[in-house]
Amino acid sequence: MRILEVSRYKNNFADHQLPFVTEQGEALRKAGCEVEYFLVRGNYVKAVGALKAKIREYKPAVIHAHYGLSAITAELQGLVPVVTTFHNGETLNPVVNFASSLMSLRAMHVIYVAQHIRDLSYFKAKNYSIIPCGVNMEECVVMDMAEARKQLGWDLGKKYILFGGAFDNLRKNYKLLAEAVEILEENNKNNIENTDNTIITKKEESEPIGISSNNFDPKSAQEQALGQPSAQSCSVSLVDSSEKNNSKNAKNDHADSKIEIVEMKGLSRAECVLRMCGADLFALPSHSEGSPQALKEAMVCNCPCLATDIADVKYLFGDEPGHWVLRNPRKTHERWDADEKSLEEMVALLREALTYGKRTNGRQRILDLELSNEQVAKRIIKIYEGIIGK
Repeated sequence: MRILEVSRYKNNFADHQLPFVTEQGEALRKAGCEVEYFLVRGNYVKAVGALKAKIREYKPAVIHAHYGLSAITAELQGLVPVVTTFHNGETLNPVVNFASSLMSLRAMHVIYVAQHIRDLSYFKAKNYSIIPCGVNMEECVVMDMAEARKQLGWDLGKKYILFGGAFDNLRKNYKLLAEAVEILEENNKNNIENTDNTIITKKEESEPIGISSNNFDPKSAQEQALGQPSAQSCSVSLVDSSEKNNSKNAKNDHADSKIEIVEMKGLSRAECVLRMCGADLFALPSHSEGSPQALKEAMVCNCPCLATDIADVKYLFGDEPGHWVLRNPRKTHERWDADEKSLEEMVALLREALTYGKRTNGRQRILDLELSNEQVAKRIIKIYEGIIGK
């Protein structure tokens, strides 16, 4: 079965197309399909001629368009049946929504990566499936946290939060996470000071001046205030500080900070996976998402995760321990916006998440949902076969 994948030309990727398009295509190849790619450059309508030439040369059985605007090019060729995947960007702009969803009425089948995308589309395809993009299980290798931190040069005595995007991407909502961490750090500092004062008072009451307590370890008290068992901290040695200082993606405004936010920007897949294995928490406080790919990858690495209640986050997490969802005041999956209680709730969830102290069963959860690349490819092939059968 020959499949032609159609998507937009992208300057900022090595193969000039979105990584999940490439990964899905390669998974289809492994499952027995022949796959080639056509990248739309410039005007979507003007690209139809070049697509027709590609069709005459390659003779595909099905065209699979990714994103609604690419479907304009795919549908106007009129020679080969089209499957279109909507990834969320189609619904963020009224004009794009109109054009994309109108094209969905012409498609033989539409795949929405999450239910809310169909709900928000002006025109809704009758023949459709909800299939999130799959995860590359082979590349998302689970590694021991201590080993991952050793390779990263991370301090074993700190709490690390991997932020699911770039700090300057407003949609990813770094501001909320940063403010919550600042409050949590201040609370922890006050708790440590109160603990120290209580212990000093007890010493003055029970011990003669000049005799020190053999039972008090300031480091232990500090770690316990942060929710980190002192026994675990003492069992490992700190990593090389020269390596730690080379981390260009860490956000640490205070030298004595015990919580560090790490930016996921400009990193390869392997670098992201290593950080997912070394982090205490993956945080995605986004305002909007489709079916967040990085979140699924963090789950596959068994990293505890915290996210706002958007897209299919609740569906992905299920009831698995080690996953936290921040309430959505809008009571909708399309967008998250704060109310007066959101910051307070974020602080409470962060406190709980950073004291969790375990890895999750996220990898098995993704497999149970049939969201590996191989599982998703099989579901998509069934759609292709149904179309060809008609």
